[in-house]
Amino acid sequence: MDFHTAFEAIDTDGSGEITGDELQEYCRKMNYKDTFATKWLTLFDADDSGTITYDEYCKTLGLIPKEEVVEKAKVYQIEQAKVVKAGCHHHSTKKVTVEKVAGQKRAGPRNSTVTNLVMKYSRARMFEKRAVYKMKRQGDGGEKRLAAAAKKSTETRTVTKAIGGEKNGKTREVLVQRPPRAYDTQSGKRKISLRKRTCFKDHQHKLRSSLAPGVVLILLAGRNRGKRVVMLRQLDSGLLLVTGPFQLNGVPLRRVHPKLVLATKTRVRLGKVEIPQRVNDAYFRREKSLKKTRGDDADIFKQEKKIYEVSVERKEDQKIVDKSVQSAIASRSDKKLFRSYLRSQFSIKSGDKVHKMRF
Repeated sequence: MDFHTAFEAIDTDGSGEITGDELQEYCRKMNYKDTFATKWLTLFDADDSGTITYDEYCKTLGLIPKEEVVEKAKVYQIEQAKVVKAGCHHHSTKKVTVEKVAGQKRAGPRNSTVTNLVMKYSRARMFEKRAVYKMKRQGDGGEKRLAAAAKKSTETRTVTKAIGGEKNGKTREVLVQRPPRAYDTQSGKRKISLRKRTCFKDHQHKLRSSLAPGVVLILLAGRNRGKRVVMLRQLDSGLLLVTGPFQLNGVPLRRVHPKLVLATKTRVRLGKVEIPQRVNDAYFRREKSLKKTRGDDADIFKQEKKIYEVSVERKEDQKIVDKSVQSAIASRSDKKLFRSYLRSQFSIKSGDKVHKMRF
């Protein structure tokens, strides 16, 4: 069966038009699905009239119309025109079915594929068919813009100001907000921060569970590397305040980063340790060195060695803290062994299995 014969098989009355009822009747006859009728209408009905004319059918498939079918359709149209002239008020079943199909809502999509990757209607045609230009776009802020414009129009931009003098007009309109006298020709450079940066002192400092006041720590860096110290408390910056004590191993009051210590299971019950209030992060801040003299008065051959001297305050604070720590050590039953433990240094030799050590 060729395409022309298929059209004639569906168009049972020979009118040259295929209606929705004829498509459904053909589906029942051939045991096709109901979607067959909707697919034919979307594919061949170019003007959305609800009927498929023979011209639309041939244009879509690229066929040359047969003269036999065209003449048969002309004869049918002449007969219908005679019926209308005779004053027949009864509508034919053809027109009723056309109106019925045209008024129904289609279940399938408006646009469909004619061939591979080729759609029946273009984007412009679908834009017109869907009447998108008539729809009110949601979320475009049109009402807000209109309200803002109306509010701006009602706002008073000028104020009438009384002016003295007989020949000055008595009143004058003055702008409420004066424009700037000069405008910047170039916008200044602005540093864009990709992420929020905070200093170390502003971070949230959390101690690991093994670090607590009174725990004996092993220093892993610095000039006192390998020595054992007693932890006193955590400062606001997150650093640890530790001491030797100074009389046992020569380690004074120091600040140490938690990452640079190794916590042991040995502890000292400090109780209420006397730590002066001035011992904080600012207490350990370095003193700024004086600026070098320049000019004629400067001596390029002069070499001065700056020797660090411990202040009297630090010496007093060290004595107060060491006294309380030494009293806590003296309360232990193994005080002699514990003092020798603090004096000894931690070191690793070849053959030592670090992963099996218990600190």
